[in-house]
This record gives sequence, C-alpha cells and structure tokens, in this order.
Amino acid sequence: SVPDNPTGNDVALFDCWYIWNDERVSRRGIKQDTNAELIAGVSEWTNLTEATINEAYSGDLTANSDGTTTITLHAWLKATGVVTIKQGRLFNYFSDSTTNVTIQTNGVFTAQLVSTGNNISGRDYKVTFGEALPKGCDLTLTIPDANGVNSYYYYTVTDNAGITSIKFSDFVTMGTTSTSEPELTTTTADNETFLLAVDFKDANDISKIKAADFADTTVKFELLPTATSTVDMDEPAKFSMSQVIDGTITASSTNVTVTELPSGDSSLSGNNLYLMAVLTDTNGENIRVPISAEGTLTLGSDSIAGTWISGNTILFNIGAYGSNAISTNARSVSFENLEADTYNITWQLVYGQAANDNILGNVISNQASGSYTVTEVSVTGLDGVPWLLVTNDKSSIVLEQGQAHTLTYNYQTSASKIVVVIEKQVSLGTYSEVSGSSKTIEVSSISGSTNVTLDSSLEKGAYRVHFSMYDSAYQLLSQEDDIYFTYIIE
Repeated sequence: SVPDNPTGNDVALFDCWYIWNDERVSRRGIKQDTNAELIAGVSEWTNLTEATINEAYSGDLTANSDGTTTITLHAWLKATGVVTIKQGRLFNYFSDSTTNVTIQTNGVFTAQLVSTGNNISGRDYKVTFGEALPKGCDLTLTIPDANGVNSYYYYTVTDNAGITSIKFSDFVTMGTTSTSEPELTTTTADNETFLLAVDFKDANDISKIKAADFADTTVKFELLPTATSTVDMDEPAKFSMSQVIDGTITASSTNVTVTELPSGDSSLSGNNLYLMAVLTDTNGENIRVPISAEGTLTLGSDSIAGTWISGNTILFNIGAYGSNAISTNARSVSFENLEADTYNITWQLVYGQAANDNILGNVISNQASGSYTVTEVSVTGLDGVPWLLVTNDKSSIVLEQGQAHTLTYNYQTSASKIVVVIEKQVSLGTYSEVSGSSKTIEVSSISGSTNVTLDSSLEKGAYRVHFSMYDSAYQLLSQEDDIYFTYIIE
C-alpha cells in the first residue's frame, strides 16, 4: 500500500515517499500507479511489497520481535529556489534579501539563485529576462563549491536582436573554448548556489539603451530536471535602469559646442570634463606642434587655456562632471605659435581627475571634426623680445656612423639672421665647433625651414646642432635663447 501524504505547513513541498535501493545509490518512488510518469530524482515507481522491502537499503530496515519488519520511508521534496539580486558584479554568496534593484544603463547587476535541486542528476537551469539583453552584453556565471572554490563561466550576447533567455549549459568555462560548459554534478548538500552577473557596459550602441525599456524587468530562474520539464525557482527578481547620457558636440573651423552634457553616471562623480582636440595635417597624419604652441577656448569674457598632453593633443577643462554650470553655447577656438598651415581637428569629450591622467580612452561623446587655418604666424607674449622657435621631426637621435644624415628643421623667429653650427662634445658639458659646419640663414619671412647635414666623415660621438639669433649687424641677440638638438653617431 501507499502511505498517506504528510500534513503540515510544508505540505506543498512534498512530492512523494521513496526508499533507497540496497546500495543507496538510487531512489524508488512509492506510488499506487507504477506506470505513472517518473519525476526527476526517482529511478522507478514501486509498491511496498515483500520483494521491494528485500531490495531496500539495510540501514532503513528494522526487524521486529513479532517477525515483522519496519522500513523507514523518506520524503522526496520538490526542488525550490530563492532568488535575490544586487547592484554590481559579485562572485560570492550574499545574504541580502533584495529582489528589485536599479542600475545605470551602462551598469551591471548580479542575480543569485540558491536551489535545492542539487540532487537531481542531468539537470540544467534556465534564466529568462523580461526584456531582450542587447548584443555585446557580457554574462558571468559563478558557481561556488562546498569548499568555497569558485568556478567561472561566461557568455557574450552575439545575436543582433539580443537574447531573452539562456541556459546554464550555454555558458563556457573562462579561458576555454565553446566545448567547455558547466558540469552540474549531484551533491548531498542542502542546496547549491549560482551567481549570474549581467554587464551592459560593452553592449553595442550603448547610447541607444533606454532606461524606460527596462522598468521592472524580470529575471526568472527555472530548474530543468529533464529536457521536457521545468520547475519555477521562486518569484522572479527585477531590475530597472537609470539613464546614462553621453555628451554631444559639434565643431566648425572657428567653434566647438557641447550641445548636450553627459550625465547620469555616478561612477564619474569627482571627475573633470575635458574637450579634447587632436590636430593632424590635411591628410590625417599626426603632427608635432611647436613647444611654444598654445590653445584657447573663449566664451564671452571667459577663456580656457589648453594643456598639451602629447605632440598634437590638447585638453580644455570645461568643468566638473555633472555640473549644471557648464555652458552649452559655442566656444571660439584659437591657437598661437602654430606654423602657417591648415590643420584638421578632431574633437571629443573625455573625463579624468587631471589633465595628466591617462584619459585618452575615457571618451563620453560623439566625435566632431573641424579645421583651423593659420595664414600668418601669431606669437604671443614676446613683443620687443627676440625669439626663436625650431622644430625637427627626427624620431631617433642615434645616427649610423659612416653615412651622411641630412636633417630638416622648421623655424619661426623675429631675428634677422640665424646661425647654425654643428658641435662635437669633447667633455661633459663642453662642445667644440666642427670645422666648416657653420651656416647663416638670412631671414626673409617669419617662418621657414633649413637643412643641416651631418657629414659621413664625422667620428663616433655626441654632437649637437646649435641655433643662435643675430641682428642685421651680426650682433648676437640672446644667447640664453639658443636652441640645441643633440645626436649620437655610432
């Protein structure tokens, strides 16, 4: 016969009675209709017959004095789960009971499942989302074991339409190929824990993710005991989003405008916003501006001096991230001490604690293109003072001995003459002129270029090319402003 079902508060969890087989490796469910469909975790149905008892696990049998045998029956409970959720990417069990969180549109949440289905062999789990996760979303599945050692698995959404559900068996082990999925072995523990992190940061077209589309989006876990059956694991957790907005800028040959300020990303609090300008030639090739070059953004009576962070990249600090005081009006662009030419300028908004941080990758706006033309060299702050600017694009200061090396220098100056001399180092800090190397440039324009050749006959050693300013009467103007370029011949 089949005993009655138990009663009490947990009756809804009861599935059936069962007995262990004699080796305690499989369960035989007790049911009147032994042809009924099997449930996960039970190997077969049986009645309580003498044959059944004889095949039962001996530890569950007690011989009575009256010749009867008492058999211990075990309750097979339906698998249940507890689902919670937290902001951020988590890798260890958390005790919070939160079931609803809000993340940023570029943020991450971790949903945790604690399931009692760990004694079901061949099981899988499925997660269903109330809204499709966009292409590029990264999912991380963490499975702790009884010893506190975590196993990590990953999945990246590649479908252009996104995904609304995923099975644990779709994940692959971190650092391996697509053939390595999680192994869910049966255990005798009370339960098993899974942590599923969903990260939107690298989603394609993240700017198109709208917070309104993810209001109270459900995250539902289901146990799959077999290929055709499902067991709900608790009520779904939910997440919502707050909108993160990237900045929008436009540019022309004279102006740059922040038409929309970036906002909504709490992780950027305390950072400054910079308009970053990258100057190239009209072919898009990188250039190196003169060391005295300056850049300024002007809005009304307010001006912002730029900070050069590389040979062609300048930052303008327009204010703190999240500040409502940053203007969205057009700012005029001006540069001083650039050589006469036309320059392409690429503008973007970036963020950072300071201009000298490594912030080139911290882009939070579209890219806008402009240009800037210098028709006449403008040098500021040098009225009445002789000045000289010389640049050279030679990338290496090490030159091969036995070959002639012709170097091109671009110059800007207020002097009438420039004298160029090649000098050889004879001792530390002491140089002597290389015989026959001196040349005089008669300056006819504020800017120009000249070639200097280091002859193939020069011996190995340290050399420098020395530029000096002279007036029309050949009087040295300012030795303190002489310019030197050092090379090593070896």
